[in-house]
Order: sequence, then C-alpha cells, then structure tokens
Amino acid sequence: MKKTSAFQEAKPRTPKGEARKREQKIMDAMSDLLDLDDEETFKRELSERFGIKPGNPRYQQAMATWAEIRRART
Repeated sequence: MKKTSAFQEAKPRTPKGEARKREQKIMDAMSDLLDLDDEETFKRELSERFGIKPGNPRYQQAMATWAEIRRART
C-alpha cells in the first residue's frame, strides 16, 4: 500500500472533488454569516464576502433566510 502525505490527502484528486471543497468553504462562510445578530453587519458582510448586493435575487433570498433564522431563535 502506497503511503500518502498529509498534503496529498488534503489535495482533491478530481475536478469534482475540487468543486466539493469550494462548495464546503462557501457553505462554512455562509453559516458563519447567518449566525450574525445585527442586520446591518449581515448586509455589509454579505456584500463584502460574496458580492451579493440589493437587487440581486440571492440578496433577497439571503435576507429572507436570515430573518427566518432570527425568528426561530426568539
């Protein structure tokens, strides 16, 4: 059995694996963003981290998701 280094294990071997890693990174960042309590901070971070600004359908979806999470926590 061939030994692999930690670097080789962390490196995706296929384009599909690379896409999964990128998707996971985005999901982790979005999860952190949804944990914010302040609406203005959420809007600013949404714009800075993801480039999603008002007028974008994803902006409206993100705001609706954030508001739903806020309601569920109260």
